[in-house]
Formats: sequence, structure tokens, C-alpha cells
Amino acid sequence: MSTPVKNTSKQYLHQRVADRILEGIRSQKTHGGARIKPMRELTDEYGVSYLTIHKAIQILKNRGILESRGSAGMFVKGLAGSGPGHRARVSDEDLAKGVRTIAVVHPVWTSEAHPSHYGQLAIQRILNGFLSESDPRGWRLEMIYSAPPDEAGLVPFVEKITQRNVDGVLWLRPNLGHRMNMMRLVDNGVEVVGFGRRFAELPVPILSEDYHLGARLILDWLRKQGCKRLGLLSAQMEGRVGDPYAKEIFDVYMQECRNYGFELDESCVYQGFGLSQPERKVLMREFLERAKPDAMVCLFLPLLDT
Repeated sequence: MSTPVKNTSKQYLHQRVADRILEGIRSQKTHGGARIKPMRELTDEYGVSYLTIHKAIQILKNRGILESRGSAGMFVKGLAGSGPGHRARVSDEDLAKGVRTIAVVHPVWTSEAHPSHYGQLAIQRILNGFLSESDPRGWRLEMIYSAPPDEAGLVPFVEKITQRNVDGVLWLRPNLGHRMNMMRLVDNGVEVVGFGRRFAELPVPILSEDYHLGARLILDWLRKQGCKRLGLLSAQMEGRVGDPYAKEIFDVYMQECRNYGFELDESCVYQGFGLSQPERKVLMREFLERAKPDAMVCLFLPLLDT
């Protein structure tokens, strides 16, 4: 059992953990091709978070010491340039320079099976921005889309990504069913970044829109139109099929509505996303009779055809 690594020096904790893992490989004279412990075991051994171990492993991968072999795990690749007493220290710049191949995971609705989906243009803008940043760096992109109905939630989807031998993954619009596969990639030492909704339980950085700013812009415009009582078209926020993403946005609007003097409570929310068209129409009539809003904000665009 290794002594836990404490965050007491100026060097980043994940860098010192990488040093300790490398020292362990050398001291045990681990040969090339040997499999190292799973990342979850390393978190216990070094007494650090999963995210710290993930960053440390990524450092060693980019130094050419470790390599990922997909679902088989992480293996020792080589210890070139590591003579007696040598202590490999690497910076975050080294980490960034090591990334060369990025897999971009598309949502199921950006596939050819959904050519007119409302989110196509938004995803295209994200991709254009990412390309403008990746091209100057010489990064090679592997575009991987989730086949209908939702391939990205199935276990084999991980292999579909790892067989491309990628260094990192940009996962666009992950949903609840994708969380386990994102974790499987992290377990395999692949750097994963999401864009869209946040999952607090995942050690994965998630880039997201500023929902507060969006709410302010909408409410400011509605207030100028003389509106006072707001209605929201949303996904389910409660029960077995409750969606934390919908609840998160609702809480944002609750807070901003108070600041702008709008009336909004849970009775003003139509939670019909994901239901059949006949069910949605019945619920919509009941909602309008109950809430009597003078303005509507649609948080899930497919509800506009209700």
C-alpha cells in the first residue's frame, strides 16, 4: 500500500502522483507490455481523487510511458530516457502538446436519420468553432456519430471510440444514458470533455451554455412587452423519468424571474417532453387552463409542435 500523496508542494498534485506511479513502475522493474492497476484501485492506493489519477495517467501516456488498449486497460509502453535517479517531471503544457487525435461524438439526432432536427445548426456552429481551434494545432479529428435510436448509450460504443486510438473525446450533448460510457472511457485513460449538460458525479469537465444569461435576455425582452406571468415548456423534472437537466434550467428561471418580477412556480411548467402527441395535447389544454400564462418559453424545442 503506497503512502497517500498530499497536496503540500507547489507542484500540481496530479504531476506528483504521475511521478509516484512512474517510480513504482521503475522500482518493481515492470516490463513493457505489463498491465498496471485499474484507475479506481490507484485512487485508493495514492489517497487522491479519481480526477487526479486520470490526469496523472494522461501525463504518463503523453510521455510515452503508458498506453491505453481500449477495454483491456492501461499498459506499460516503455521507460525511454529514464536512467537511474532520473525523475520525469512534466507540465500541463506537455499534457496539451501530447493530444493529437480527437474523437467528436455527435448526438443521435445529428446523424443522417434526422436531417431536419432542430439541433443540427447549433451543433454545426459548435463544430466550426472547434475546427477553427484544432486546425492550427494539427489535431486530427475522428467524427463518430451515435446511430439511432441512441447507440452512444450502449456498451459497444466505447469500443467504437477506442479502436480509433484517440487521445481525447469531445462528447457533444451527452444525456443521462451516456454517463456510464463516458466513465468507461475515463477508466481506459481517455481524456473526455463534454459540451451541453453537466453531470456533477462525473470527473469530466463539461462546457455549457450560460443559462442565466439566456434567461436574462429572454425575460428582459418579455418584460418590455408587458408580460408578467410566465409559462415554461419543459421535460419531466420529477418521478422515475425525471431529468436533472430540466430541473436545473427551471431553477435558473425561478431565480431570474424573481429578479425580473415575473410570476413563476411549478404550476407554470408544462412537463410534456417525451410523451406521445395525443398525450401532449391533452396536458397542454389542462396546463393553459391552470397556469393562464401571458408568455411562454420553450426549453425543449420539439414541444413547439404541441
